[in-house]
Amino acid sequence: MKNHDQVFSNRQRLSIARRLFDGSKDVAFSPYGEYWRQLRSIIVHQLLSNKMVQSFRRVREEETSLMIGQIKVALGRKYGDGEHGRKAKDTLAEFIQILGVYKGLCVPWLAWLNRFNGLDARVKRVVKQIDQFIEGVIEEHRNKAVADTTETTCSDSLDILLPIQREKLFAIEHDSIKAVILDMFEGGTDTTHTIMEWAMAELPRHPKILKQLQNEVRQKANVKSEITEDDLDKMQCLKAVIKDVLRLHAPVPLLLARESTQDAKVMGYDSSAGTQVLVNAWQLEEIQTFWDNPEGFSQRDS
Repeated sequence: MKNHDQVFSNRQRLSIARRLFDGSKDVAFSPYGEYWRQLRSIIVHQLLSNKMVQSFRRVREEETSLMIGQIKVALGRKYGDGEHGRKAKDTLAEFIQILGVYKGLCVPWLAWLNRFNGLDARVKRVVKQIDQFIEGVIEEHRNKAVADTTETTCSDSLDILLPIQREKLFAIEHDSIKAVILDMFEGGTDTTHTIMEWAMAELPRHPKILKQLQNEVRQKANVKSEITEDDLDKMQCLKAVIKDVLRLHAPVPLLLARESTQDAKVMGYDSSAGTQVLVNAWQLEEIQTFWDNPEGFSQRDS
């Protein structure tokens, strides 16, 4: 990936991803090119800028306090309450589940089985439900913008994307906006609660580290009822725990599939253009060359 970065920078066009993300118009699955570069620039410099991330601090702390375990900042308000909210969360969970299905990816000629095992019908149903939900949210934001013309600050991701579309600063289509919002949802919820669950599983197995972490939390919290983001920078044990959980239990062990754009030689092997590439991130994090105790949980455990 280091020596042949541009050769393997392209995404493989997956049938399921194309259907879930409006023709792969998001940043995670779109092919490498000018569209991807401009969309990525918008996300990095505007949606995920330090100012934007800090503006969601109140939401993060509120959600953490409620022990929900999911950070819902993409759309500016909660969409998880009531019957409608429950259905939206169930649909999102199924959306992520379907996205992780790789039948027909490793063996492309078996993709026809999806017509008979129910996967195609399931994808069609989830796409329709997700589309109705996102369309409703976008319409809500457009109505809000018309009603309040004095608002000068952006409160969420859509409040940035819609003006870019309206002012034609970048050729971002309606479907592209929906796909980017789904990227924010999918990338910011499933990965977060996956890591939280692994952390809760590892800590009881390592009582010494658990005790250190508990003492650190008590010291930083002192008489406060909650830890704030201002406290996190001073919590070195917590940082070590998070880093090791990420190392041992990558939320996406096999990174999203890539596709080579031209012939290349990798570690002595010839790779032809169009070759599917799967990066084993989990294995990379277990290499003894880089870690003194690759299978151990935190160097503090040694």
